[in-house]
Amino acid sequence: MTQKIELEVGPDIIRSYKRLGYRAWYALAEFLDNSTQSFFDHRDELNKAAADGVATCEIAVSYDKKHKLLRIHDTAMGMSRSELANALKLGKPPAKTDGRSEFGLGLKTAACWFGDAWKITSKRLGEDYEIEVEVNVERVAAGNLNLNPVERPKAKDLHYTTVEISKMHRPLHHQTIKSMKTYLQSMYRVDIRNGTLVITFQGGEPLAWDDELNFIVDREGTPYKKDFDEAIEGKRVHGWIGVLQGGARRKAGFAQIRRGRVIQGQPEAWRPENIFGINRNNLLNQRLIGEINLDEFGVSHTKDAILWHGDEESKVQEFLATTFGDYIEQANKTYKSQGEAGGPKSADVQVAMNELKNRLESPDFVDAIELTEIPSEDVIKDSNQHVVDAVSPGDPDLTVKLGPNEVRVYLAHDLSPQDPYFASDTAGDVIVSINCNHVHWQRIDGADSVLRYLLECVYDAVAEWKCSKKSGAISHDTIKWIKDGLLRLDIGSVEEDGDPES
Repeated sequence: MTQKIELEVGPDIIRSYKRLGYRAWYALAEFLDNSTQSFFDHRDELNKAAADGVATCEIAVSYDKKHKLLRIHDTAMGMSRSELANALKLGKPPAKTDGRSEFGLGLKTAACWFGDAWKITSKRLGEDYEIEVEVNVERVAAGNLNLNPVERPKAKDLHYTTVEISKMHRPLHHQTIKSMKTYLQSMYRVDIRNGTLVITFQGGEPLAWDDELNFIVDREGTPYKKDFDEAIEGKRVHGWIGVLQGGARRKAGFAQIRRGRVIQGQPEAWRPENIFGINRNNLLNQRLIGEINLDEFGVSHTKDAILWHGDEESKVQEFLATTFGDYIEQANKTYKSQGEAGGPKSADVQVAMNELKNRLESPDFVDAIELTEIPSEDVIKDSNQHVVDAVSPGDPDLTVKLGPNEVRVYLAHDLSPQDPYFASDTAGDVIVSINCNHVHWQRIDGADSVLRYLLECVYDAVAEWKCSKKSGAISHDTIKWIKDGLLRLDIGSVEEDGDPES
């Protein structure tokens, strides 16, 4: 007789949760999902208990930097003994799985991801006690599963849950908290806009979602914004799509909404490849916007991605691309303003300025300025020389006479993405080596954008070459002065096929 084999999951699995692929705002959202779902499940009772008959779910998030303590407090229904006991059972789904709490994992995985010690204190509306439990991950992993709950008498009209996390694996820096606020106000935009949810950080102003969007209009003055409601693979897909008048990449794209909570949205919205392309930053990627409700589709257990089955994703993308082809076309267009005498169009300038602001305020830019250490001059020189040596003495992709000298431009395809974006050697001829594996080059789209990038690199190299021929000290202003003259040259531009107005 074959011996029976059983699958066993030991308590030490709890240690692995700190290695889950969460981002801080998605981990924090696990607690907010539980709070908001508790509020929605018991809304009638909470309304009756509210002084004005209209309850609001208030969630206060705070972080004690000195003690590295994260605290999340809500005014939802609260939990009884049995409800808290169920909430602490790993993988046991709640009684209702058609809301935001459906897997029975989020509270435990997110808390363990943040830290090795956490405490839950909850008071259910109508009960005469609060209950508190403390979880020490290492003790649980070692097999000590008795959490020793503590109960205290409390007034029946109180209702709340507080989670406190300490022994944190990753401290929350200022920039991380700023990003958490940015993403959470996007993720919970539906609750915020209808007034059912108030989220505060560090006791500050409630998070707000900006719904003031300006759309381009057609000849009759009708905004380019349209609702849709379709059944795809037997599942309802509904929402709206529009074309922004003055856009930015962080504003545009589609927000995927599931059961009232954004799964993927601004500032890193969903961009179907067959509509937006890959890593582009053209007008389409800055102006096409929408919200798509996908309530009946699956979701990852970290709730940061829709889990498509079969052809679901391609069918949704196909529907959007074919139904809103005119919107995609309009978003790609540039518009000539009457009375303007050359230069960029005002709409394009506004799009670019909005994007510039977003990039300069982005966490990555701030970190690059504040955290990047400047290497020594020798290290920088060696790095630049490596970029030049990678192409010399090979055949240049472009050679142009410059008096008795030459400008030789190389497109270097064998460099690392970590190498400098370009380097030059101006000791004799002007050698310009451009790193085609650099992330910035990979983002370029269109002949005109390529031309402008090449010109910037070549102009920098030529300005340095010109300065090298001048005796005496050379300042940065001298190089900029020479480049200014080159930028003033009127040497034509590249017209891209397929867009006669650009």
